[in-house]
Amino acid sequence: MSDISQSEFRLVNGTLLLVFLGLMRHRKAKRVAEDMGLTQPAVSHALTRLRTLYGDPLFLRNSRGLEPTALAREIEPRIRRAVRTLGETLSEPAEFDPADSEITLRIAGFDYELAFLVPALIARTEQVGRGISIHSQTLASGEALEALVQGRIDLAIGFFETLPGRGPHEPFISEDLYIEDYVVTGRARHPLFRHAFDAQTYADSKHVLVTPSGVVRGLVDYSLDALGLHRNVHATVPLFFPALTLLEQSDMIATLPRQVAETFASRFNLEFATLPFPGPTFSVRAVRHRRDSDSPVHGWLINLLRSLHG
Repeated sequence: MSDISQSEFRLVNGTLLLVFLGLMRHRKAKRVAEDMGLTQPAVSHALTRLRTLYGDPLFLRNSRGLEPTALAREIEPRIRRAVRTLGETLSEPAEFDPADSEITLRIAGFDYELAFLVPALIARTEQVGRGISIHSQTLASGEALEALVQGRIDLAIGFFETLPGRGPHEPFISEDLYIEDYVVTGRARHPLFRHAFDAQTYADSKHVLVTPSGVVRGLVDYSLDALGLHRNVHATVPLFFPALTLLEQSDMIATLPRQVAETFASRFNLEFATLPFPGPTFSVRAVRHRRDSDSPVHGWLINLLRSLHG
């Protein structure tokens, strides 16, 4: 817009638009004043401002009242749409109906979420709302938070060891979906599972560790440190699926999130058992940007993710 048109646009307000629509309906300033609770001089003043703004008389007097000009008839539908749109912004947000929505939701997670949560989420949305598309991508926690800030994703899910900016004036809202723990996993009929085993036997076994960053330590190792034990990490892989395949084909064991083990044990001919010592847990979170705090879509999505556990 030019500087002149911006100046003209600042003359517009809701009262002017409602006066215009009232005159189109009643064709009499007195009726408009009564309907809107204004004085007749106020309606006349609004009409004068409208005429100045559009450079057109807009309404001509005749024996029956005020007759709209050709321009007034032309702009009426657009003004009516503008008033309706403004009214919608001031009303309560509509409830989200997944069965009657066409929407694409962009979700970021890492290997655990993409292996367990996202496939279940897509399957569930197919049942409740076929117009809903789920686009997922692999992002580490820091990258996912940055993508939220930039508006490239709608939701980040997973384990966030640190989550900056959770205060009332900070950009993120974090909600716990559920608490996850770990289990020992190996091939069916693995020698370790034939008898009860202790922490020392567990630590001495050959382990495959899932480590996206390549760091040969995980949450479990901090629990072992308290017992004075060290895990025998024989192999590392960056993702769960290579680890599951390796377990099926070897005598190595892995310490996996319970949901992963329960979901894939039968497919990879595996079995699992509780850790023989007090193991760690972690919270699986859904993180959104504060600008989406009142979004019914985000609220529905988080509730749906929560329902997938248990």
